[in-house]
Amino acid sequence: MSFQELEEILLLDKPSSVLRERKEEIARLIPEFDGIYGLATDSELSDFDVFEHTLVVVDGVKADLPLRLAALFHDIGKNETMSFTEDEELFFPGHDSDSDFIFIKYQDCFSLSEEDKYLVRKLITFHEILISPETVELFLCEFSKDDLNKLYSLKRANILGYPKGHFSEQLKALEESKQFFPFPIEEENTKNLTKEKNILLLAALCNHTNGFSFKSKAIANDDPNGEQFLVGIATPEGYYYERLSMEYWDYFQCEELQLRVSQLPYSLSDNHKMLKSYALQKTKSNQQKGV
Repeated sequence: MSFQELEEILLLDKPSSVLRERKEEIARLIPEFDGIYGLATDSELSDFDVFEHTLVVVDGVKADLPLRLAALFHDIGKNETMSFTEDEELFFPGHDSDSDFIFIKYQDCFSLSEEDKYLVRKLITFHEILISPETVELFLCEFSKDDLNKLYSLKRANILGYPKGHFSEQLKALEESKQFFPFPIEEENTKNLTKEKNILLLAALCNHTNGFSFKSKAIANDDPNGEQFLVGIATPEGYYYERLSMEYWDYFQCEELQLRVSQLPYSLSDNHKMLKSYALQKTKSNQQKGV
């Protein structure tokens, strides 16, 4: 893979599936990525790594090269800053600065103007800094109105890029912070981020449970054109199933079976509790193993 190829991938409508398939090539191009493959995002969900979170964020922002690069690099420094609190909670102090430093090493490899290089660095550095009445002047000094729109897009995608957390509270705080600026903030998001997040998180869980998940193109009589597929994952309480558009087929790197909806023992709407139960049990099991 070349840096030009990476740029082309980042400008796809949904870069995540290609980035996931070519992750080893990416690590050869930018070795620091190897450090976030398998690196847990927090202490409670070790199966969902920093790279999978990064893919959610990349897909969640507009196909704009500086914005997508900021999304790609925003957490790359976490491997070097991993630490634990007294309560053994995982956290990454100063990872934004380390991520910025790593991007600087490669910024000249991308087709960016000097202005755009600096913008990517600012987006990375400010993606977790709280916007408040006390800090708003700093943001006004550092960002133009258009660039603030990009920062808000990155911040929102970052919040929605985790499988757990108080999303409503964080998103509410982000929305309320817009009132501190003397002009309207218009985020440059073009996707239904909540839907994208849920599908990518399900894909991450399925891809990390090899042998316990499946996908199938044989769906039902109400899908004669093959526009949907079925994905399922085994849990201690049974199977969780979901019908998805074929555009998400490559997101799921699991065994392909030939199943139809009529063969399933439960209706699709009855299985969300099974997925939640399985995720909780998987988390507890990993914590006991010290994963």
